[in-house]
Amino acid sequence: MSSEEVEKMVESIISNIETIGEWDQVYQDFNGLLGYHDINTARIAQAAFDKGIFYPPKLYWNALPEVRDQLLTRLFDPACDEANHLLLCLALQGDEVVQEAFLKLERNPLAWRSKLHVNPSIYAHYGGWHFDDRGNRSSLYFERCCRETVSIRLRKLANY
Repeated sequence: MSSEEVEKMVESIISNIETIGEWDQVYQDFNGLLGYHDINTARIAQAAFDKGIFYPPKLYWNALPEVRDQLLTRLFDPACDEANHLLLCLALQGDEVVQEAFLKLERNPLAWRSKLHVNPSIYAHYGGWHFDDRGNRSSLYFERCCRETVSIRLRKLANY
């Protein structure tokens, strides 16, 4: 696939993002591009956020810090109804800001915590990382093999 064809498909995904949860052609196109062309999902993440779409979480794989911050703002609303999906989206970000937020939520659960089956720290595993009760982070895969691991993981995520 040429870069122009990939870009055309990305634009199609963005313009039809509200149908991605229906597992139709848009979802198949997204999975194919992510798994086999390792596309940057930043624009797709913004489009999904703008439409209030938080599933599948891999839409947020390359979300910009601004989108991450918007996700966190929604998550820290005590009346949040989509905490499960937001935690998965944020786990894929996995930066220091997300880690600090997850640790804060572990220590000071919000009202929506009772609706989850696991603590926020367990969601970090979806993003390939973990932290202990003191906030010390560790990776769940070998960083040296990250490129190959990410490709394999993305292909597995495509079937999630």
